[in-house]
Amino acid sequence: MNTIHVANGDSAAQSLTEALRRAEREDRVVTLRDDLAVGPIRDIDDSPLARATFWRLVLNSTTDFEDELEEQLALLARLARGDAQIVVWHCQSAADQLTLRRVVAYHLRNAPQRLNEARLSHDDLKIAADDK
Repeated sequence: MNTIHVANGDSAAQSLTEALRRAEREDRVVTLRDDLAVGPIRDIDDSPLARATFWRLVLNSTTDFEDELEEQLALLARLARGDAQIVVWHCQSAADQLTLRRVVAYHLRNAPQRLNEARLSHDDLKIAADDK
């Protein structure tokens, strides 16, 4: 069975990739980098323009956020069209909860049988930090 793991942020994705490697699993890990807990999220899956403008202003940057956010939209669309099992890893943070809902309630709404949720508690995170 083909499994794709979705992690919110680079650090979480790197930790998950390392854990899968140690378990001798070759599952793919994809990273969502947009912190949905801040900034406008209305019409987020229709156009990245509002989010890109927000991040450019907040970070005082000329970075082309549109491209990265467009790539993220394309990734989510590919996940929805594919046939792999999707595991969304999350904690209780607002960003993780919004990401979970974005993937589950919107992008995989027509394929709930492919969705798997991995909820991490505060104690799980403490164990992971102690192992380092």
